[in-house]
Amino acid sequence: MKDQTSRFLSIIILPMLLVSCMSSKYFQVFETAAITENAAVEEKIKFETEELAFIYDFWSNKGDFGFQVWNQSDSMIVIDLENTFYVRNGRANPYYADGEITYSTSRATTASAQNNYLNPYHNPYYLTSSSLSASAGSSSGLSRTYENPRKIKVPANTFIEVMGFSMVSGFKNVCGMEVYPTAKETATQDYTVDNSPIIFTNRISYTSEGELKSVEHSFYVSNITNMPQSQALTTLATDDCGNKLYIPKTVFAVGNPKSFYFEYVRK
Repeated sequence: MKDQTSRFLSIIILPMLLVSCMSSKYFQVFETAAITENAAVEEKIKFETEELAFIYDFWSNKGDFGFQVWNQSDSMIVIDLENTFYVRNGRANPYYADGEITYSTSRATTASAQNNYLNPYHNPYYLTSSSLSASAGSSSGLSRTYENPRKIKVPANTFIEVMGFSMVSGFKNVCGMEVYPTAKETATQDYTVDNSPIIFTNRISYTSEGELKSVEHSFYVSNITNMPQSQALTTLATDDCGNKLYIPKTVFAVGNPKSFYFEYVRK
């Protein structure tokens, strides 16, 4: 009888604990705007020259400023990473430094199976773990080291991906904004390019038919919103074909290629 009572209580209490843990999660969502002209935004952010197309998609935990380079010409293009820089608020960070760069991101399947959700702005089968334990003011995510070569050759009519830097390292304090808001307390702080707290730039150098060229892509944070998990995520009971899912999946209810987020929990 005692064992049955214990099992019954565990069935009742465990879901309550899980709900409690889930409700303590929050998302700080950063929206950006392009400073560089001619940015086309559809499923991705796209800049084009006569020879190249540069594709961005920031949506990830702490943001990913990496990019794809599509060679639209009929000749070889060489990306010069020794002379390519990520610039954040005036501070330049080389894409090639002793052969490697280290950055944090959550664009990877983790070993944890807790509270996994799907990110609709990337591959729909790409699981991103929401089981991070960072508190406000601290950084989180997966720290990985990637080796970028000094130069990358891009054959005609192909594309390559350049691993990028995180766009923020942690929670951004905004005066007058609730750190742990309820859905009713959610507020947004807007910025212009003149008072934005963060400005990002990629200065990319490349060689085409022996000629050294460069392009610059700049963005600024145009608004910041703190929101609870209940507002940031939603649950889907059916798949894209309308079939009922045996296990409902949780996806983002917010986000787009020009935005990114920082996930944190209540202290």
